[in-house]
Amino acid sequence: MPKPSSLLFHLHPPKTGGKTIESQLKIVLKDRLVRISRLFPEIAVEDVANYAEAFQARPDKIDGGAAVLTGHFCYGLHEVLGVPPVYFSIVRDPVERLKSYYNYLINSEPYFVRDFVERHRISFADLAHFGDGYMVEDYPREFDIMVENGQVRLIAGMTGTLARPTTEEIYGHALANVANGYLFLAPTARVTEAMIAAALYLEKRPSLRYCRANVAKVDHVGEVPPELATYIRQRNLFDVQLCAEAERSFTEYTRHLRSRIDRYRRLIEATGYAYRLAKKAGL
Repeated sequence: MPKPSSLLFHLHPPKTGGKTIESQLKIVLKDRLVRISRLFPEIAVEDVANYAEAFQARPDKIDGGAAVLTGHFCYGLHEVLGVPPVYFSIVRDPVERLKSYYNYLINSEPYFVRDFVERHRISFADLAHFGDGYMVEDYPREFDIMVENGQVRLIAGMTGTLARPTTEEIYGHALANVANGYLFLAPTARVTEAMIAAALYLEKRPSLRYCRANVAKVDHVGEVPPELATYIRQRNLFDVQLCAEAERSFTEYTRHLRSRIDRYRRLIEATGYAYRLAKKAGL
């Protein structure tokens, strides 16, 4: 089975709006969008660094028709697959990201991470302090990429653990990867525009059947107290800086696409609203 000569890598840090991107690109690309979790369902989200080894063992998992590889993985898969680095990612303010993650866990059907949180009665504040004043042994390893600079860790090409703090050097690796291997970073607030930009890069008409995906139905956190929000952002200072870089990166990338993106965004706002109403009504 021939390997693709090129791929667009959607490196998706959890709880940043990436599922919306995936669902919309799936509409226009169909089987040419490949979710890495479907290729290797045995690899859990906390083991994202293991995808490189899995691909080395099974390089035939990606065929020549693939256009986008999407999922929770680390920067560097392009080297394993022998294709140029062409990535994009959505990144999110650490307070909103952690709040979204906690709501996702509590709203989920029973599974091992939700069961762990409920069994130990872990509050949102406990999760924010996990590994820094609060700890439960044998915790789900995905916490490592959720509570402390996880977006930088993934884009730097490593996941690390809470025992290995994120450093200026690691942040520098992330910025270098963005500079050398990314189309763009985009903030979650501009996820619709990011979907449009990715579709245009692929020379596809963006989907007008717009609907946000994987949104928590109930907010179990509420307004985050200012002192806790300040603590989360200080603990995730490199992710905060990365979000500022994302705004600059996306603005620069879309400078020559502005009129096309705005035109599609207006269409999506109109048709997406009608599509969501029809879907809700079961039509």
